[in-house]
Amino acid sequence: AARAAAPPGTPSAGAGPAATAPPQRDGRREPPRMGVFVCRCDSTRPNPVDLDEVARTAAALPDVVHVETVDYACRADGLATIRAAIGQQDLDRVIVAGCSPRVKEPAIQGALRQAGLNPFLLEMANIREHAAWAHVGQPRQATAKACNLVCMAAARARLLEPLQRRETPLGDAALVVGGGVAGMTAALALAAMDHPVHLVERGPRLGGRALHPDTSAGARTAADHALGLARRLSDEPAVTVHLGAELTRSEGFAGDFVSSVRGPDGEVATVEHGAIVVATGAREGRPALYGLGTQAGVVTQSEAARLLADDDPGLAAADRIAMVLCAGARDESTACCSRASCAQAIGNAVRLKEERPEREVVVWRDAARPFAVDRDLLARAQELGVVFDDYAPGAAPRVVLKDGPVLEARPTAGGDSPVVPADLLVLTTPTVPSEGTEALAALLGVPLDDDGFFRLSDRDLSPDANLRPVEFAREGIYLCGAAAYPTSLPEAITQAYAAAGRAAALLVRRVRTAAATVSEVDQDQCVACLTCVRVCPFGVPVIDPEVRKASIEPAICKGCGICVSQCPVKAIELHHSTDAQILAVEEALFTEVS
Repeated sequence: AARAAAPPGTPSAGAGPAATAPPQRDGRREPPRMGVFVCRCDSTRPNPVDLDEVARTAAALPDVVHVETVDYACRADGLATIRAAIGQQDLDRVIVAGCSPRVKEPAIQGALRQAGLNPFLLEMANIREHAAWAHVGQPRQATAKACNLVCMAAARARLLEPLQRRETPLGDAALVVGGGVAGMTAALALAAMDHPVHLVERGPRLGGRALHPDTSAGARTAADHALGLARRLSDEPAVTVHLGAELTRSEGFAGDFVSSVRGPDGEVATVEHGAIVVATGAREGRPALYGLGTQAGVVTQSEAARLLADDDPGLAAADRIAMVLCAGARDESTACCSRASCAQAIGNAVRLKEERPEREVVVWRDAARPFAVDRDLLARAQELGVVFDDYAPGAAPRVVLKDGPVLEARPTAGGDSPVVPADLLVLTTPTVPSEGTEALAALLGVPLDDDGFFRLSDRDLSPDANLRPVEFAREGIYLCGAAAYPTSLPEAITQAYAAAGRAAALLVRRVRTAAATVSEVDQDQCVACLTCVRVCPFGVPVIDPEVRKASIEPAICKGCGICVSQCPVKAIELHHSTDAQILAVEEALFTEVS
């Protein structure tokens, strides 16, 4: 179950300068003493709402002992008026009829806190957007709706209870998973901000795909950059590098994670940290096409680059080489491509022609997809005599495998196309998630997209997700590089700095204040049916192994209320949005309508 709330009067509760605020009153007496403040709010534009009528309606409501009209409830003079009325009228509930609480509520909550009243004993009625602006030129309808909104707010305010925000200490260390360019960049950036870092890389060396053979423009620069980052890491005392290691356990929440890292010798190290940066990268896909993996004469672009780097005699003897772009990409099985594949393919084609100008190199691509490649590189390929042929959109070339490495490929564009024999077929395959991505996502409790890459916040659940481009919905976990989608090197580096910055913004606070409007399980009522565990989009509810009942950690609960609505035995309550409060609002609405 949720941990017990801090006692009333704790400095962490509410907004505003807690150090100068008086101790909080309990606010639980019966009957409550409620004050209503009607805000004129933006008096420069016509207001169809009759605020005097709203004030008269409020004054007639049960338990309302004070009604006052203010110009701007959210400004200094309005806040001072509210604070003074709380003290003079001994109010223990405050209702503000004004604008949207989304922006202004924290400031008014701060005024309550400074007046010695719990900030969650505030209720706001949005009579501006919901009444005045929705009924321009309709004063009767606007006023009636505003009066209804105030009545509903008063009904809910009567049942409000004081809540407390809980403070938890934050660890200052970070865990970076993945030792490619993005992971190394994030680790060094965090170390530069004086945060200890544990960098976990499952491979035997740092650098990732940047160190793989690649003939595309800028590949050498990428490899040099990766080697430079690795050298800097070896000299950075704040970074502990775990090579050949794997994350096997991760528990806790933002600011207080405990993870287990298993090394190559099987020894398990326990790491305490406050943030996680996921930078596991991606790899070249190997779809079951054209005999890839079973025929010696069929390779991927990366394998062709490796053959070039190794001066492979078989490649040197190949007189006719065919390349198929987007092989297994942007189809029913894989919606994405590798983004850098075109550049790598043209780079390989240029190298092949430069080594043997008489060699025939043919590149087939989908006619509906333009090249994502540098124009100078494309011009160089054409100058060397590389042949480019298009095939009809969605109709990939047909490959006929014969004995040995000899292949025949037939483009299926309109008309009869000649059969083109090839000694080597090079496939440009899509970039796919790294091995272990699915297991890591399950371990961290974060989602994947349809292509298996890590997916950030759900736009439906988090409308402001676009403002947090490197943050998962689960707080304290960040994402960068090709683990999210196929990225270029500059993109990966930029995202790594962004992820490090967001992680540092969390770690530097040292203390984290959890939300008070969270769900809590009544374990006496819980039947451990797992409904809440399954429906929570953030993976917060778990089954406590000691009592075998559902448990919700308030430090990570988002207060969305989905578990509350789905619990079949009504064993979960969302603080500040209880069933009683919601039903009271509905009853007040229907009472006014009738």
